[in-house]
Amino acid sequence: MSQYNTGTINTRSAATSDIHGIGTAWSGEISTGDLFKINGSDVNYIVASVTGDSDLTLSSNYVGPVVSGVQYQITRDFTPNYDFPEVHRGDFDWPVIVTQAIRDIDNQIHSGITPVLSDLASAKSDLIVNRSDIDALASDAIYDRLYITANTSNITAARSDVFNAIRDSITAYGAMDTTNVSDLVVGIGEILSAFSDALPYS
Repeated sequence: MSQYNTGTINTRSAATSDIHGIGTAWSGEISTGDLFKINGSDVNYIVASVTGDSDLTLSSNYVGPVVSGVQYQITRDFTPNYDFPEVHRGDFDWPVIVTQAIRDIDNQIHSGITPVLSDLASAKSDLIVNRSDIDALASDAIYDRLYITANTSNITAARSDVFNAIRDSITAYGAMDTTNVSDLVVGIGEILSAFSDALPYS
């Protein structure tokens, strides 16, 4: 659908959003969001509402001089996904419409990239935190390894004590009177004590 440009328009006053048409039939042809532009101007305005065949309101005030009986154009076609204005063969002042579309695309890309960049910065921050956690875990692992190494040495020494206690008990048992079992009990106690000391987690 090409531009709508039937009839002419008047602006009621400078700095107004109300546009009056002469010989126009805007009802049913023009919709909210269409682009209004006076021929020869480089400024596009968005249609806020259509109140009749000859009256419409812009979303912002018209900033040009008061005009009467001038030609105009209203772009009615937009891309289906992002509503970028489309140009058709025979459209007036089409470079202005193309420029508007390029600016809309630029704004869309900018608004889309900014959150992505923010997400990337957040992900980088998370990676730094995770790396700190990994470094802490590695430090803990080194400490645990040193602790295990130290305990291994202690277990080896305690195991030697167990063997010595068993040996002493056997010697004591061989030399004692069979009616006196106190030395045997003491020897068994020493064995159990040495065995307990040999355990890494007592």
